[in-house]
Amino acid sequence: MDPSQIDNALWVIVGSIVGFLLLAFVLLYPVHRFLNREEDASRSWTQDEIARRQQRRGDGSADGRPELPNSLPRSSGDLRSKKPGNG
Repeated sequence: MDPSQIDNALWVIVGSIVGFLLLAFVLLYPVHRFLNREEDASRSWTQDEIARRQQRRGDGSADGRPELPNSLPRSSGDLRSKKPGNG
């Protein structure tokens, strides 16, 4: 091999490496941005933030769990009192 062919091969190798790195950056940068946005959004889902949101909406207690009644009210048309197959 003469020196000009080695120089040409060197430029092809360097160009391939630079091209590969550029392609990797172009393809992975949107993934990086998406993951950062999701991480920022997940920080707002702490127990304190969930409790504050529920208090603002009025659908839960301060500990983040909705309040349930102690017992369900029974009515004359309660489905639990009917036997299956009786309509």
